[in-house]
Amino acid sequence: MTPAFLLGLLPPPDLAARVEAFRTRLRVCESTPHVTVKARSGLDPGLAWLPVVREVVAASPPVTLYLSGARAFRGGRAVYLAVHSPEAVTLHLRLLEALRPPTRFSDEGAHMTPHLTLVLRRR
Repeated sequence: MTPAFLLGLLPPPDLAARVEAFRTRLRVCESTPHVTVKARSGLDPGLAWLPVVREVVAASPPVTLYLSGARAFRGGRAVYLAVHSPEAVTLHLRLLEALRPPTRFSDEGAHMTPHLTLVLRRR
């Protein structure tokens, strides 16, 4: 299987532990708790994008995340904690501009919804 990459912000360890405990109670296993700032489009296994990402991140100010209540995406594909963070959206847009992926996911761009996934719906 080909590896897939995404770029995410890690929450503080105490919050990550609470998310993991919640998932354990539900008997689900998801990725490490994170807030995605760049989905996998354009992040190929060759890692040619890595120096560009490092440069963008190094030139970016710190990112503050404000979490609020649980919500679900339309269609119920995920339950998540809503995140308010203009800095995360700005970082996302700067990464898109620098990486120029040939295709984008529909949820990439200025309209992105910063979030911390709790549970994904499995098909």
